[in-house]
Order: sequence, then structure tokens, then C-alpha cells
Amino acid sequence: MARDSPRLRFAPSPTGTLHLGNARTALINWLVARASGGALVLRIEDTDTARNVEGAEQHIFEILRWLGIDWDDGIGARWPGNNILVGWLAGWLAGWLAGWLVGWLAGWLAKG
Repeated sequence: MARDSPRLRFAPSPTGTLHLGNARTALINWLVARASGGALVLRIEDTDTARNVEGAEQHIFEILRWLGIDWDDGIGARWPGNNILVGWLAGWLAGWLAGWLVGWLAGWLAKG
């Protein structure tokens, strides 16, 4: 993917069955991404956890696959960079957390 290629996002909410409007949006974004050499990013927007429906996320994956829509990045993407990114983030977070914890502990012990 070229640097100036578009990255289109499809971000359904796992609050029930994927409806026709979601399928239309996913299809249009997928078509534009494929036609332009860009990427389609699937991101599940589960910000309203009280309304989440068990199994809805899996249902979204199944419907998209049934429609023939694949995605390049995000949830369930078959992208080798995911493991590299996750590894880097985990290492960075562990380092940051260790530094913060040492600083906090030193402050707490100094109060004594």
C-alpha cells in the first residue's frame, strides 16, 4: 500500500445483528479500498458495553465473510505486522509501567 493510499474504516457496534446499512457501508468502503490500492480497517466499536450482545462480534465477522469482504487491519486481520505491533506495544507498556511503579514505590518509601 502506497503512503498516500486511503485507509477506510468500518466500525460496527456489537449490539445486535448487522443491518443492511452497515453491510452497505462495509461494501462501499471495501470497494473504494480495493479500487484505490488502499486498506480496509475493521474496528469493533464496543463503547456501549451495556448494550453489547453476546456473539454479535462473531456474527459481524461471519456476515462480512459471507459478503466476500476481507479487511487488512484491525480485529481478526490476517496481517503479519499485527504481531510486531502488539509485541512493540507490550514491551513499551511494560517498560513504562515498570518505570512508573519504581517511581511510585520510591516516593512511598521516602514518606516512610
